[in-house]
Amino acid sequence: MNALAWGSLGIALLVVEMMTGTFILLFFGVSAIVVALSRLAGLDNWTIEVVIFGVVGMLGLLTMRKKLKASLNSPDSYVHEQSLRLTAGIAGHGEGKADYQGSPWTVVNTTGDDLKAGQKVQVVKTEGNKLFVKPE
Repeated sequence: MNALAWGSLGIALLVVEMMTGTFILLFFGVSAIVVALSRLAGLDNWTIEVVIFGVVGMLGLLTMRKKLKASLNSPDSYVHEQSLRLTAGIAGHGEGKADYQGSPWTVVNTTGDDLKAGQKVQVVKTEGNKLFVKPE
């Protein structure tokens, strides 16, 4: 693979990571970009490229994933004090969509009560790319 292919793979993995929020593909996306930069610097050995891709991806995954997940899932008073207005109703313990800080998010109703469109709710926690809410 050439540098463009490695770079494209890296960007594709990062885009998919942003949609899933698993913090697995992130490290392999970065790893593919590292290989692309190595190719631009003169590396031209398929075996070494694959080894770099695997080693950098696994090292990042094993050393940084837990720290990243913990930092994003830890209580954040700023986020948890925020409220938002629902654009569509959400059934009790169901999921829906809402705009939050200018971006679309998956919203989870933490109560058994139905939430109505236009209702104001409070964010009680975040988990990956999901907001868990309760009525205000």
